[in-house]
Amino acid sequence: MGSTEVLSAVVYEAGLLRAVELSRFGSTSSRIASVALVFERLRLLISVDPSSDEVVLMCGDRSPDSRSVLHDVSREDPWREMIGQDLPWSWILTNQQNYTDGVRFEFPSGDDSHGFSFELIAAASALRVYVPRRVG
Repeated sequence: MGSTEVLSAVVYEAGLLRAVELSRFGSTSSRIASVALVFERLRLLISVDPSSDEVVLMCGDRSPDSRSVLHDVSREDPWREMIGQDLPWSWILTNQQNYTDGVRFEFPSGDDSHGFSFELIAAASALRVYVPRRVG
């Protein structure tokens, strides 16, 4: 299944988000090896292909790399904003060199505002988390 098909499955079939798990390289590292979004009906794992530095999207229960340490971050900022929400929008991000090096997710907010978005960008064989904000 390609990245677009994986994201379509998440948007249309996954249900509400139940947990967010980060896998880091080692117990003291700030570098993120993977992010798992655990929904009611599926688990989405986002990681990086170290040979191309592109994001990899997989549905299933793949265990984190043996060099990494798993952390449940569901109650931490910015993740707690999206727990209990469905995912109506997602994007694959491709750079000017045609590398698929990012993914963006947008969850609704509890009130009637603009919602909550975050991006995962591949860099140096790890993921970086960005929280964009609307201007105006």
